[in-house]
Amino acid sequence: MGIGAICHTVNPRLFPEQIAWIINHAQDRVVITDITFVPVLEKIADKLTSVERYVVLTDKAHMPQTSLKNAVPYEDWIAEPTAISHGRHSTKTPRPRCATRREPPAIQGRPVFASLQRLARADGQ
Repeated sequence: MGIGAICHTVNPRLFPEQIAWIINHAQDRVVITDITFVPVLEKIADKLTSVERYVVLTDKAHMPQTSLKNAVPYEDWIAEPTAISHGRHSTKTPRPRCATRREPPAIQGRPVFASLQRLARADGQ
């Protein structure tokens, strides 16, 4: 039992047309992105036919002004009761786990786009 979602990555170094094709081909309904890539998504948003919501990995205080439809800061999104529903699971039911930045550095979860951002910086771009 799960939420019925599949998480996949999109390489932000691709051409905008390629990013749009990948998102449309996967019929993504939610795009979770690092704040750095909001301008890239804004340029192709009108071509992303299946996307219903954009989740920006930031809090409300650092959320940029954006033309992305239904864009929400990550902290607000996870606070929504419908963001991730565990349904009728007991405490003994196994569930996927996502580490957060509030945890010790040794086990911190690393958002995919943030990792790609670090790679881009290492290349001097």
